[in-house]
Amino acid sequence: MKSLTATPLTIEKIFQEKYIIPEYQRPYSWENEQCETLWSDLISFFDDHYFNITDQTEQYFLGNIVIHPVDDGQFAIIDGQQRLTTLLLLIKALFFNAHTARALER
Repeated sequence: MKSLTATPLTIEKIFQEKYIIPEYQRPYSWENEQCETLWSDLISFFDDHYFNITDQTEQYFLGNIVIHPVDDGQFAIIDGQQRLTTLLLLIKALFFNAHTARALER
């Protein structure tokens, strides 16, 4: 039996990989409450660790994400699908709305 290993990764590294969601996984089901909790936690962390505290080396702990390698360098998401999907949606929303913020500055 193979052993499990834990490897801390940055969000940047996590989203450089290709993932599949196995058929046995439940569909995306987070409601506004769960998304707002994640967003509030992220904002609180960065407010505390990047704007008010001199030691900026502490990293945000997103939680465990369990993946398993499958064909063609892809990974099956075993646990963490809701968090990964929510973060991806957040990143895409920020990206697509970035031009709006720039237009307001002008």
